[in-house]
Amino acid sequence: MNMIDLTEQETTTLRDVVENYLSDLHTEISHTDDRDFRGALRRRQELLQGLLEKLAPLAAQPG
Repeated sequence: MNMIDLTEQETTTLRDVVENYLSDLHTEISHTDDRDFRGALRRRQELLQGLLEKLAPLAAQPG
């Protein structure tokens, strides 16, 4: 397992970036006709949603 130390500001920024990317990814998934590519995008979406879940408690911790 890899570990990384992030400041509160870095954690917040990372969450914002991932949330914005997920929004764009959702649009891309809905406009993709290729089943294999759509599946790959959905797997990426699931991975990023898991990352957000891991970041949520970090953002709530006092600095």
